[in-house]
Amino acid sequence: MPSDYVEFLTSIGAGTIGDSQYSLYSGLIDPDFIYGDDRQQVENILFFGDDFQGFNAGFKTDEAWCIVEVNPLDLEVSIVAPNFQTFIREIIAQL
Repeated sequence: MPSDYVEFLTSIGAGTIGDSQYSLYSGLIDPDFIYGDDRQQVENILFFGDDFQGFNAGFKTDEAWCIVEVNPLDLEVSIVAPNFQTFIREIIAQL
């Protein structure tokens, strides 16, 4: 696991951010848990949070652990940040 993610969880913790606008899980979630049989498009991603609207974010384990987001409508995977620190700062700034 990336050290910036581990450091954030140990110093800040998991839970909701903002007025329940973003959720950080207490650990990484396997794609099977979220997507079940539709997981083929999201393999090699370990999920750490969501925006309560179906967009899940996670680490793309086969691409240097960059941060990706999955669109709930078509399961399209988009790279959104190079690391967790950059991602979480952007999320907090938007809230």
